[in-house]
Amino acid sequence: MDFSIPDTHHDVQTLCNRVVKDFSTQERLREMDSQSQAWDHALWQQFVDSGLHVISLPESIGGSALDLHAAAAVAQSIGEHTAHTPWLYCIAIAHGLSSFEQQDAVSDLLNALTQGRVICTPAMIELGNDVLEAPATRAEHNDNGWQLNGNKDCVPYAADAEQLLVTASCEHGLWLGLVRKDQAGVVEEDQLATHGEPQSHITFHNAHAACLAYGEDATHLVQQINNLLLALQCATAIGVAKAMLDLAAQYTGQRKQFGVAIATFQAVAHRLADCYIAIERLEILTLKAVDDVDQKHPGAMLSCAMAKALCGDVLHDVSQATQHVHGGMGIDRDYPLFRYCQWAKHLELHLGGTQHHLCRLADALEKQTLSDCTGS
Repeated sequence: MDFSIPDTHHDVQTLCNRVVKDFSTQERLREMDSQSQAWDHALWQQFVDSGLHVISLPESIGGSALDLHAAAAVAQSIGEHTAHTPWLYCIAIAHGLSSFEQQDAVSDLLNALTQGRVICTPAMIELGNDVLEAPATRAEHNDNGWQLNGNKDCVPYAADAEQLLVTASCEHGLWLGLVRKDQAGVVEEDQLATHGEPQSHITFHNAHAACLAYGEDATHLVQQINNLLLALQCATAIGVAKAMLDLAAQYTGQRKQFGVAIATFQAVAHRLADCYIAIERLEILTLKAVDDVDQKHPGAMLSCAMAKALCGDVLHDVSQATQHVHGGMGIDRDYPLFRYCQWAKHLELHLGGTQHHLCRLADALEKQTLSDCTGS
């Protein structure tokens, strides 16, 4: 098997590293923290100007038509530099909705997204409800069209988004549609993620919505978008974990005790070696997940669940180990490790932690076993 990075993907990664690195220095990130600036609009504009915001999107909607491994390279670079940007959510939505480009509402949104003029973000999370396909938010159709009632939590970048991609339940099952934020039926309340990403609690009260799909079509589309979010989130986690390990290697190579670098101590070396092996395991599963999503493989959900389940364990272990070998230095806010550990905790839990995805895998295996036994 050949795991080498193609030249095209290497060029994408090099470009993204150059763009993100210039806008994500520790000095700039500290300045943004002091000004309570949640994300860097100038960095997003650089993504738009360089074309990174349309990486892996189809040519028919103005994308570069590269495969999703190119997008994974961008996600990893974002993680390596802890750069807050709405890229992940915009590209996942644009990729998922590309099959609906003939619809006027979707066509206008895709044009605006690929031109970098607007932000669209998913509103799919409900506190206390782990079943993505069975939201408590309700969509009802009447003489005025579709209207939504309910609540969504942890909606990323909602304050700057023009439209929300919302899941709800209707008489046909799962419902998926677009909701404009600039209407009286949408109320937004600021929330803040562990790693500082701007998020919002959204309340819908008879909010007007444009229906994209319902029933099995909506379920398929929501799972497709969720799989892509999970796969690219795991790629982001690889970048975060590698950066933490690099910091630990540099620090232990310079920190001396008893006149020698602590990196030469067997306990330190073995612990960081375990981290390296864990990250390699995560990288292999993430490659598989990204490839299955890219190829629309029927087992993509299982691949993404396996990658995300391992992602939670790896991030927890690497964060703990790198903090340990740093001693008290790891929690100094003038030292970058604390920021990576915050990102690690967020990525460990966001879109479901290890236990959640292990349960998804168990349910899928049970369903397959019962199907095999009954011959259906």
